Amino acid sequence: MAATLLRLQGAQLLVVNMGALAAELCKNLVLAGIGGLTIMDDAVITEDALCAQFLIDAADVGTKTARARYCDCDHPPGSH
Repeated sequence: MAATLLRLQGAQLLVVNMGALAAELCKNLVLAGIGGLTIMDDAVITEDALCAQFLIDAADVGTKTARARYCDCDHPPGSH
């Protein structure tokens, strides 16, 4: 178990085209302590996406997905 956690802490992950399932997976990896996470997605956020994505909020509608999902972990979306 300890060896697996050490490998996870050193891992770097690239996620392309993040949807609801990928958002949940990334959340779990971040909570587990992954070393780095890069999200690459140039889609524009629509109101329909709000119910499927916990990483975005209404202020993100009309912005690029990757820009909206870059956040300071001390200030997640919706906490401003």
